[in-house]
Amino acid sequence: MRTKLEGCVPEFALPRRFACWAILAWLSLLACRGQGAIIPDNRRIVWDSGIPGGVPLRTTIFANVRNPPFAAKGDGMADDTDAIQRALDTCPSNQVVYVPTGVYKITRQLKVTGGITLRGAGPARTTLRYQGQADSQILAIRENTWIPYTTNIISGYVKGSTTLQVEGPSGFKPGDMVLLDQLNDGLFVDKNGLQGCDYCSRDEGHRALGQLVQVAAKQGNQLTISPPFYWTYTDSLQPQITRLDFTTRWTGVEDLKLLNASAGAEYNILLESAGYCWLKNVESAGCRRRHVWTYYAFRCEIRDCYFHDAQSSFGPDHGYGVLLGSQSSANLVENNIFASLHVPMQNDSGSSGNVWSYNYVTNVLYDDPEWLQPDASTHGAHPMMNLWEGNSIHKIYTDWIHGSASHNTYFRNYARGWQPGNVYGNNAFGAEKQNTYMNVVGNVFGTLGHSDTYQLALARRRHVERTIYELGYATIGDDGPDGDANVEATLLRHGNFDYVSRSVVWAPNIPERVLPASLYLTQKPTWWGPLPWPPFGPDLNPIVNKLPAQVRFGSILAGSTKPAPPLNLRVTSP
Repeated sequence: MRTKLEGCVPEFALPRRFACWAILAWLSLLACRGQGAIIPDNRRIVWDSGIPGGVPLRTTIFANVRNPPFAAKGDGMADDTDAIQRALDTCPSNQVVYVPTGVYKITRQLKVTGGITLRGAGPARTTLRYQGQADSQILAIRENTWIPYTTNIISGYVKGSTTLQVEGPSGFKPGDMVLLDQLNDGLFVDKNGLQGCDYCSRDEGHRALGQLVQVAAKQGNQLTISPPFYWTYTDSLQPQITRLDFTTRWTGVEDLKLLNASAGAEYNILLESAGYCWLKNVESAGCRRRHVWTYYAFRCEIRDCYFHDAQSSFGPDHGYGVLLGSQSSANLVENNIFASLHVPMQNDSGSSGNVWSYNYVTNVLYDDPEWLQPDASTHGAHPMMNLWEGNSIHKIYTDWIHGSASHNTYFRNYARGWQPGNVYGNNAFGAEKQNTYMNVVGNVFGTLGHSDTYQLALARRRHVERTIYELGYATIGDDGPDGDANVEATLLRHGNFDYVSRSVVWAPNIPERVLPASLYLTQKPTWWGPLPWPPFGPDLNPIVNKLPAQVRFGSILAGSTKPAPPLNLRVTSP
C-alpha cells in the first residue's frame, strides 16, 4: 500500500499542505530505503512517484450532462460536444461532471481543466465517441506550456539535495512548478544518436538531462524543492531553473471509454503542463499516434486503464500506448492493460523519476510483422532514474535513435523475449549504445523452449537469435560486431532468472541475495486482491504469477462475445 495521508492532499498544491505530505511521505520512504541496498545510492533514487495520498475521491456532482441546462443526448447521433464542454467550463474546482450511461458523439477536442473530475458510469456504459476530423487530441488535460522565467542555479545542485540557491529569486514563489536542467556534455548525455533530437528538451535538445520539481518554500535566494535532485549537476554545464506556469492541476478523468472512431485526432489524451492529474479506469480505443502523451507532466497517475488498438498504421510514432515525454517527472503508471499496440510504454525526451508498475502487455504489433518491437521502451535523450517494476511484457529496449539514457532500473519484471509469429528482434533486454548504468535486478527473462542465446554484445548477430541480452549495438537492425562496450561495462545485473541458463545469475561482487518485495511500495497494495505479491521473481514459487491487470484482461475477453446493450430502449406497457 502506498502512503496515503488523508488531509494532506492540496486542492491546488498549497505549500503548507504540500509540505505536510512531503515530510511524512519522505520519512516513510526512507524507512524502506535499505531495501534497495543491492543497487548503490548513486545509481538510483527513492521513488515516491504519483499523486500524494493517491487519486482523490470526489463526491460532489456539479452536473449530470444529460440534465438541463446542458442537455446532452447520449444517443450516439446528436453532437454532444458543446453540451459536455459547457459543463466542464462551468464546473467549480473539486467537483464532478458526470456523464451517465450512453454513447456521446464528440466532434471537437474536449478540454478538462480547473481542478475538476470528468467521470462516466464505467467504461462498459459511458462512451465518448470521437468523430471529428482534425484535432491534435480528443481529451486535453492541459494548458499551453508557458516558460516565463529562467535563471542560473548558483549552488545546491547535488543529488538528494532539497535546497538550492538561485541567481534571480524574484521569479519564484512557493507552489511553483519548475524545471531543473543543465547542458549536455556530449558524451554521457548526448542528443545526437542516429537522428538527433531537437525536441528532447528546451534549447533545441541541448538540455536533455533534467527534472520537474515543486517549490515548497523560499527564503531570500534559497528555494526548497520536492522531490530532491535526482542527479548532481556540473557547474561548467550551466545548471538552470525555469518556472513553468502550470495552470492545470488536480484534474482527472475516470470511468469511461474513449473511442477514436474517425482517426481524425493524433492523440486520444494529452496531459500538458499538468500537475497532480490522473486517468483512472479509462478505456481508450483506436488511437492514431498515441493513446496518452504527457508533456511536462508532474506527479500524475495513469492507473487501472485499458489501452488497446490503433488505426491502420503501426509504424514509427503510431499505435503507441503511454508516452511520458518532455522531462515529465515523478509520474506513476500502474495496473494498466496494453493490448494490440506498437510501443505500449515509453520514456522519452528526458523523462525522469517515473514509476511503471504492474502493467500487462499483450500482442505487440508492427507494420513489419516479422519484427518484435519493444513494449517497455526508452527513447529520446536523456531519460534517467525511472523504475520499471513488476510488469508483464515481451521486450525491454533502450534505443539510441535520438540519443542517450542512463540509470534506469528494471526490477522483478517478466519479459518473455519472444512473441509467436515474430522472427526477428526476439530478446528480453536490449540496451543500445550510450545507454549506460542500467540496473537489472530480480527479473524473469525469456520463454521456456524458445529462448536460445544468453547474450550478444560486440558480436555478429543474425537477428533470428532469441536472446536474453543484446548490448551496445547502434540500432535494432545493426548486424555488429562493432558496438559500445561501456553499455555492458556499466550494467548492474543481479539475481535474474533466465530460460537459457535456466538458473539465477548473481553478480559476484554483490553479496546481498535477499531481494526486497518492491523498490517503491512498503507492502502489498490494497487493490491487489488475493493474487500472490510480488508477482515475479527468482525467489518465488512459482517464479511467474498473474497480475491483476492480466486477470482483468481475461475477464474483458470473456465478456467480449456478449452482445452490446441496445441504445434508446424503452419499456412500454402491453
